[in-house]
Amino acid sequence: MLAAERRLRYSGTRIAEQFARQYLLNPTPTRGYELCKYIFKIWASQSGNRVFGKLETKNADLGQQLHKKFQKINLIVVQSDRNFEMKCIEQLSKINGLGISYSSKLLKILYPRKFATLDSILRDELGYQESLESYQAFIDELHRFKRDYKIPISISKIEATLFVLISSKLKNKKLDDEYKCFNYKFI
Repeated sequence: MLAAERRLRYSGTRIAEQFARQYLLNPTPTRGYELCKYIFKIWASQSGNRVFGKLETKNADLGQQLHKKFQKINLIVVQSDRNFEMKCIEQLSKINGLGISYSSKLLKILYPRKFATLDSILRDELGYQESLESYQAFIDELHRFKRDYKIPISISKIEATLFVLISSKLKNKKLDDEYKCFNYKFI
């Protein structure tokens, strides 16, 4: 339910997944660029706009770089050897200006059954760092949780559920803090 709620709240997810399917069916530098642009500018909101602007500035051939990295990543995903997730993140994060968080966003949209996003909200609340090893530890923990509790959904959906829960908790804490401040000032 919570993963579905997040999907509705972020309705651009469906469109981003369509971009990803189109890219995977017929991979071209232009489609790779458009996928990245959509994910960063629309799906990931204001901070994504800033990151995409920096990517364009630092990488004149961004579409070509993404396309080459996506081709390498596809081979890594098909092999699916140990820690392949970290290897894929490492490939994308070699693009100047593309960090682990946004690399994980791209990979989650391209391969939703194999990747999850580790953004600042989850990192901060769950105690992870922005490093390749920390990303792999996060993915391993999601797989362990899925296996131990026999959860029949993808790690991407488990991550989405965690995101909704943590975001709601943070939002409610902020509202509680504002309410306490209101009470303090006027009562």
